[in-house]
Amino acid sequence: LERKAKEITEVQKNFLDAGRENHWSTWMLTLTIPHVRADKLDDLMTKKSSVMSDFHAHSAIKKLKARIGWKGYVDSSEVRHSPANGWHPHHHILGFFTNMHPNTRVQCVYDEKRDYYRIATQEDKKRGVKLHKIEVQKYIYQIFAYLCVKNGLKRPSIEHGVDFRESDDIQDYLTKQSKIAHELTAEHNKKSSYSRSQWEILRDCESDNKKLASYSKALFCEFSEAIKGRAKLHWSPDFMKLW
Repeated sequence: LERKAKEITEVQKNFLDAGRENHWSTWMLTLTIPHVRADKLDDLMTKKSSVMSDFHAHSAIKKLKARIGWKGYVDSSEVRHSPANGWHPHHHILGFFTNMHPNTRVQCVYDEKRDYYRIATQEDKKRGVKLHKIEVQKYIYQIFAYLCVKNGLKRPSIEHGVDFRESDDIQDYLTKQSKIAHELTAEHNKKSSYSRSQWEILRDCESDNKKLASYSKALFCEFSEAIKGRAKLHWSPDFMKLW
């Protein structure tokens, strides 16, 4: 993971250096799958995979990518667990953009049937369809929420489902990694007062508290079975090689 973090940092630095005069940028998109304490991780991971596959293939997302110059991405899958809310699977996606700015809005048409927005076409304008100018995060949320429901999940909340923010920080962070590369790869170093990573769960299997140890063993077994064979990091085709 440390080696992969250095690769991400190098790609990010090369991309930003190449487009500095044209204001190229990198943004972090975090997508959190809706979940409750009773959910089994294997079921969540299977549905999550379907959501993410549909997300990148969806025509409304493809049109958004063309509009904001989304040239590539690296996607990191992360799973945490909390006693209150159970398994917490989410994705950190570092996107590389040539036409994305903090004040960017997209001109859209609202699809009432599916409850999401799509990029407006010239035909829409000719027909006098009502147009909306909305933030990119809101646009992404509507598509993501629709796909979650389509794949058997609950609708994510607006507050916790999607987060989208600029992440151009290329400063030394641990072994000369950018902060964003660290976020994508180093869940073993993250600390939280309300949730545990798989490594924290594993350590608690040897706790002197027998109840905690037994509970942690069951959780780690569930995690191991659900995560087996799944990649943590995924690059969009050829992007890492290019940069």
